[in-house]
Amino acid sequence: MHESIALLARRVAYAQGDVIYHSGEKADDIYIVVSGRVQHSLGSGVGAVTMEKTMGPGDVFGWAALLKAKPTRLAKTVCIEKTETLRINGVDLLKLFDKDPTTGDVVMSRFATMITKDFDVPASVAEMQEFARRDQIAQPSGLGLTMYRVSQWLQSPNPYLMLLGIALFLGFWYMSVEVLRLPRFEDMPGLTVVVKEWVSEDPTYGLSIYTPEYYEHIWVSVRRVGIAFLLATALGVPLGLFLGWSKTFRDYVFPLFEVLRPIPILAWVPLSIIMFTGTETPVIFLTFLASFFATALNTML
Repeated sequence: MHESIALLARRVAYAQGDVIYHSGEKADDIYIVVSGRVQHSLGSGVGAVTMEKTMGPGDVFGWAALLKAKPTRLAKTVCIEKTETLRINGVDLLKLFDKDPTTGDVVMSRFATMITKDFDVPASVAEMQEFARRDQIAQPSGLGLTMYRVSQWLQSPNPYLMLLGIALFLGFWYMSVEVLRLPRFEDMPGLTVVVKEWVSEDPTYGLSIYTPEYYEHIWVSVRRVGIAFLLATALGVPLGLFLGWSKTFRDYVFPLFEVLRPIPILAWVPLSIIMFTGTETPVIFLTFLASFFATALNTML
């Protein structure tokens, strides 16, 4: 999809002071800022709270070309400095999304959310074009939707590339340890040794599918992950909803959220040992962190 969208884009350069479009003009293209800055000023009849916004590299404007109501410009855009943009025809983009309605629906939904967040535009104004093809085809739900997605996944190259990657890894392990006995690999247990130990009724190292301890380890891991996931969902979903709902709350909380999010889980280990007693709580806390930030961020988006 990214490659198809890139083929629709045209690079257009503007000088400082150039007007890209005026309010009321026909909206035919959307723009992505590559370099420079653009002053985006909405008209008074739009009903937005934020009337002006400066667009920088990576920002998107000209979204009126995708609106459902009428494709006319709702704002005036002026280049504050020398600016280069990617220009994409709205009709061509909609045709591309119509070929893949599922992806198109996700993109358009997030686009509408972005508009309402950046400018506080009423949802009725930011209502995007719908794809007629979706109205003509009955959409599966429940188990049917799951089976449809599985069939689509099986028709893509992804599962076979995944299996190929696993096979290459196992083949490299076997060849480097048991066949070629490469330096620094000869002391490692080989693939056949590991498999034999795993299925042995009398394992050398005391752990196989025939020992109760093997299943105890699985149960402990599943319990830890389950508790951590429930805590991450219970805290991450409400936090994400508040971040997406309130701009004021997001302005206060999101910077701290972004400071903590990139910290590697291993870096939290010393602090978790100090903060929590016992052996289970620190492990659950670290597992919780791995899910919490992703849950909150995806809920906000």
